[in-house]
Amino acid sequence: MRDVVEELEAVALHDRVTVELDDGTTVAGTAAPVEFDQNNRLRIELRPDDAAGSDERYELAASVDDGEWSPVRVRRQSGDEDWAEMGEAVSVTRGDERQSDDDGAAGSDDR
Repeated sequence: MRDVVEELEAVALHDRVTVELDDGTTVAGTAAPVEFDQNNRLRIELRPDDAAGSDERYELAASVDDGEWSPVRVRRQSGDEDWAEMGEAVSVTRGDERQSDDDGAAGSDDR
């Protein structure tokens, strides 16, 4: 799970991000806002690129408990709807890079 958090840690405002969930669902969009506190929590909202005029958004969130990052949970919200749980992030694509929580996953880098 740390690999997914490390990849999300590098996301900047307005970066394009694609996230694969544990059920195979993929969500993508532009990051805004981005909140990261290295010792506490991570929260990123994605606004889908193809949702012009839509208020649909996704939230990626994780927190540190007992020194370990929790799984990155993904929720969806649109209009006046309540946030709905979608699942757990298992891989992240930022730009042309891909990082997964599996060892030996696609897209290695020099970290």
